[in-house]
Amino acid sequence: NATINNCYYLNVCNVAQGTQVTAERLKSGYVAHKLQGMREETVWGQVLGTDTIPQPTADAAKRVRKVDFTYKNDVKATRYANDGKSIHGGLPTAQELLGAGYNPKLTYALNFGDFTATTPVTADKSVDVTVTVSGTFDIASKDDWKVFCDIVNNGVTRVDAKLMNDVDLGGEIVMAGTSAPDYSYFYYYTGTFDGQGHTLSFNWNAGEDDQIAPFKLVKGATIKNLRTEGAIRSDGYYLGGLIDEAYGENTITGCVSNVNLTSTTVSRWCGTGGLISYISTDGRVTINDCLVTGDINATTDEGKKGMGGFVYANNGTCTMNNCLYAGTNNGNNNAGRTSTFTTNTSPSATLTLNNCHYLNPCGEAQGERIVEKQLKSGEVTKKLQGDRTDSCHWAQVLGEMPDFYNAADKSKANYVYYDAAKKGWACDDFRLTDGQPLPIGLDFTAANVTYERKFNGTQNATLCLPYDLSAQGFKAYTLSGGNKNEVHFKEVDDKLPAYTPYYITANGMPQLGGRNIEVKAYKADKMTTPAADYKFTGTVAGVSNATAAAANAYILQDDGKFHKVTTAYSATIPAYRAYIICPPQASGAKQLSVVLDGETTGIGSTTNEATDGKNGPVYDLQGR
Repeated sequence: NATINNCYYLNVCNVAQGTQVTAERLKSGYVAHKLQGMREETVWGQVLGTDTIPQPTADAAKRVRKVDFTYKNDVKATRYANDGKSIHGGLPTAQELLGAGYNPKLTYALNFGDFTATTPVTADKSVDVTVTVSGTFDIASKDDWKVFCDIVNNGVTRVDAKLMNDVDLGGEIVMAGTSAPDYSYFYYYTGTFDGQGHTLSFNWNAGEDDQIAPFKLVKGATIKNLRTEGAIRSDGYYLGGLIDEAYGENTITGCVSNVNLTSTTVSRWCGTGGLISYISTDGRVTINDCLVTGDINATTDEGKKGMGGFVYANNGTCTMNNCLYAGTNNGNNNAGRTSTFTTNTSPSATLTLNNCHYLNPCGEAQGERIVEKQLKSGEVTKKLQGDRTDSCHWAQVLGEMPDFYNAADKSKANYVYYDAAKKGWACDDFRLTDGQPLPIGLDFTAANVTYERKFNGTQNATLCLPYDLSAQGFKAYTLSGGNKNEVHFKEVDDKLPAYTPYYITANGMPQLGGRNIEVKAYKADKMTTPAADYKFTGTVAGVSNATAAAANAYILQDDGKFHKVTTAYSATIPAYRAYIICPPQASGAKQLSVVLDGETTGIGSTTNEATDGKNGPVYDLQGR
C-alpha cells in the first residue's frame, strides 16, 4: 500500500506512478519548485540555466521562486527564478498571454507594472499584466470574422477592425462579445468597428438560444458605416439586427440594419430590436444617421407585446439623431413595451429624438411620420440631412430609398446629394425618361439634364417639365382662351418655369435639356393655366384613361388637334404632357383646333378616323 505524495517522473518504469513531467519542465524550475513546496527551509533547488534537473540541496541560493503573470485575473504564463535573481527565460510574450486571442495582424504593448526582466525575485509572486492593442484587424472573409470574434471572446476586447468587402457569414452563429454561462465574467467588444459601407450578411437559426446579434455585448464601442442584412430566427427572445446588449458609452453611426428578426417565444415578449435589443442602466448610446429596413415578426401574442423598431428596451440614456425607421413589424403596445424607436423600461431611462422619422409605426409612434412617396422623391433625404452644411450625410437616387452619401455614386443618373462647397443640393446627371414619372421632392441644381423625346420633322407637342427651361429650338405658348371648337395660345418669350404647361412647336429637334439647370420640388400650384373658362393642365405623373375621361380632358394628337378622351379608347396622358379641359358649354366638342397668336394651325398629315366614327381621329392613343 504505497503512498505517493508530490512525486514526479520523466520516463515510466513499467507501471506509471506519480505525475509525469517533460524534460523542459525539469529544466525550467517547474519541478524544483513543486518538490520544494511550501517548506521554509531549502530542500530542493537547481541553478536555472545550468542544471537540467532539480537537486536536493540546502543552498538557499539554488532555491527556485515562481512568478505568475496574470491577464484579466487569469494566470496566463509562469516564469521561475533563483532566489534573489531575475526570472529565467525572459518576460512572457503577447502570444503567451493572449493564447487564442492573439493575432499577428495586430500590435500589442504589454505593461508589467514595476516588474521587469531584471527585477530580483525573493519570494513567489504574481504580476498583473495589461495589454494595449493597436493596429486594425482587416475582415475580408467569414474566417476573418470568426478570428476577430475569437480575439474579442478570449479577452482582447479593445481591438479595432475594418470590413474590407461584403462578407456572408452563412448559417454559423458567431458573435463578438461573450460571457460565462454562470455570468462570472463578461467580454464586451470595446473597440472601433468600421464597416466602410460594406455588408455583413447572415442567415441564423438560433433554435432555443436567446440574445442573438452580430455584436452580442458592447461597452465603450464605436460601430460605424456597417450594413447588416439577412435573418435571425429563434424560439427565444432578445434579438438585435446589430447589437444584443449595450453597456457604457457607445456610438453607432451610419449603420443600416436590413435584418428580418423572427421570434417564436411563447413565454414572454420577444425583446427584439431592429438595431439593438437592450441598453443597460449604465448604457449611454448615441445613434447617428442610421436606418432600419428589416421586418420584426413575433409569432405569438405574448411576443408581440415587446419590441422596438430601433431599440427594444432602453434602461439608460439613448439619443438618436437623423434616423429613419422604414421597416415593418407586427408589434403592439398592449403591455407598454413596444415603440417605434425605443421604450424607456426603467424610471431613470431617457430618450432623445432629434430629426427622426418613420414610415410605419412600431407600437407607440415616435418621431415624424412620412409616407413612401416622400422616401422616393428625396424629400426625406433632405430632412435627414437637416441643417448640416459641413458635408453631405444623406443622398439617394430619385425613385429609390434614402441612403448614406457615397462620392462614387455621384456618377449615377438622378443621384442627388448636398454639395457642401456650393451650399446646396446637386445632381451631376439628371435624366428624364419620356413617359416615366420621376418623383422629385427637393430643389437642386443639375449639372447636366437629359430629356429625350421623339420628334419627327415639324412638330407640335405639349410640355410640362420639373425644371426651369429656356426655349431653344422651339417656340412655347401658354393658354390664352378658347371658343367652341378652338383653344387659343399666345407665345411666351421668357424662361419657362417648372411645373407649368406649354404648347410647343418645333422645326427639327427641340433642346429640352441643358447644363446647370434648376430642378424643382413638385408643386401643384402652377400645373393648371386657366383662361376664359378653359384650363390647360400639366402632368409629371401621367393620367390614366379613366381619370382623363372623367375630367373631360382633351389630348393633343398627331393631326395637331386636341381630341376628347373617352373610355371607348384606351387613350392615356403620359408624364411631362398637358391637356385641355373645356367649360361645360364646350365639352361636347369631339376635337379642338389650335389657334396660335390668332392663326389656326394646319399641322398634321392624313388622319385616320376612329372605326365607330364617334370620337374623331385618334392616332397613338396618347397625348402628345
